Amino acid sequence: MNPNQRKQVIKDFIGKILTKNLIGEEPGKLEGFKERLQKIIDPNSRKSSYETSLKRVNEVQEQMDGLVDYLDKKMDSVLEKREKEFLSAYQSHMVEVQNELLHLKRKANEKELQLQQDDKILSLEQELAWIREETMKAREEIDNQEALIKDYKEEQQELQDDSRFLKMNLKQLLKDKLFEEAKELQEKDDKISKDDSVKILKIEDEQPVEEEKTFKTKEQEEPQDDQQEANPEIAPHNESILEEDAKSNDSRKMVMSTMPLKTEDVTKIDYILTELFESGRPKAEILAEVRKFCLENQMRRKRVLQLHKRTLEQKAVQETPKSAESQKNLIYFMQCVERVKMEVNSRKRCDPDSLRTKNKVSLFNTSDKRRIMELLLYKENILTKILLKIFRKMKIKDLERKVEYERRASKYHNSAMDTTFKRTGIAQSSRVGEFGYSRREPRSYENSQRMPYKYSKISNSHTPASNLIRYDASAPVHMLNREIDLKEGEIPSFEK
Repeated sequence: MNPNQRKQVIKDFIGKILTKNLIGEEPGKLEGFKERLQKIIDPNSRKSSYETSLKRVNEVQEQMDGLVDYLDKKMDSVLEKREKEFLSAYQSHMVEVQNELLHLKRKANEKELQLQQDDKILSLEQELAWIREETMKAREEIDNQEALIKDYKEEQQELQDDSRFLKMNLKQLLKDKLFEEAKELQEKDDKISKDDSVKILKIEDEQPVEEEKTFKTKEQEEPQDDQQEANPEIAPHNESILEEDAKSNDSRKMVMSTMPLKTEDVTKIDYILTELFESGRPKAEILAEVRKFCLENQMRRKRVLQLHKRTLEQKAVQETPKSAESQKNLIYFMQCVERVKMEVNSRKRCDPDSLRTKNKVSLFNTSDKRRIMELLLYKENILTKILLKIFRKMKIKDLERKVEYERRASKYHNSAMDTTFKRTGIAQSSRVGEFGYSRREPRSYENSQRMPYKYSKISNSHTPASNLIRYDASAPVHMLNREIDLKEGEIPSFEK
């Protein structure tokens, strides 16, 4: 409401009050009104009444103006108070509304979270039920597999028992076969030695006495003449001894000429022959032993040469493909490096800051190096080669095994030759060892320290490799019961 409108309302209200005062408290009574009207119409009293009424009107107007101002002030104060009360009430109401909104929002969030949790719980319960079903199925499958494994274990145990029994029988058969072969060789050697002894005796009977004397030296002939002159009774006996020595020298020369041996072997055989001739053993046994020793020596050398030849062939076969493969791998590595270089160059062209600096393509960062390794590992043979290089040092072990084999082979050869010369007889054994010489020797400290061979297969030009299975006769029983686990053509290893 405007202030002018407010003043007009107040004036109308005051006019009603004035008319009420002028007319009187009882406007219904007409007599009082007439009297007043006569007093007003009366000319005598008109002036006096006019003046008095004018004063009164002025007073009333002043009162009305004062009352209007007072009421206006009161109205302003009331309106201001009401406005303040309304604003405070509205503010408190809005605060309550905001609090209620926040509370409702919090409630809605809690409800939404609860609903999400309920959905998650339902999904987890369904997943748990599925897992229970799967575990039950897996449990049944495991029970079935355990039953199968139990049956397989029983079958495996039976097969192991059968294989153990068959291995024992096989080993026994191999031993029997080797004994039979050794006996046959012994019989053949005895037969050959008998034939040779008969031939040598025939040759010795046909030789004249002059040829026998050629083996004597002048130093031997001169004291014999002196002895015959001094003591003629001993002369026939000395002549018989000299004849036997000449025959032994002749047979020794014949044997040495027929056997192609080294100088070291010749000196050793000469030493053995002198000991045997001095022991007074028959010639047939001496010739048989010497022949057998020479044959064993030749067999040993042949086998050592075959083993060395086989190792060289294996090395050549292994190195030729390895060199070609390494060349291919090197080419593939260079291709990978060139590809990463191209990527680095393209990356540096896109980067303007890198063009200002010096372009060093050879300096790769870690990501580029990792990229090269990834490209390398895409190739399967390189990956397998790296794995073998890291986890299996097969090449180093193979070389160590070969070096150890050659060292121990030479050691075996020397020890066998030394122990052969210490024996009283050479042909005491009927078995042939790994390198051809006899294994059945008197047990001494040197022989007890020797290390037994594993079973091995040695290829030969006359017989197949599967039939030439050799074993160490002096090895303990637990070494003879080992499995034959070497492949054909593989170099045998030593065990302590």
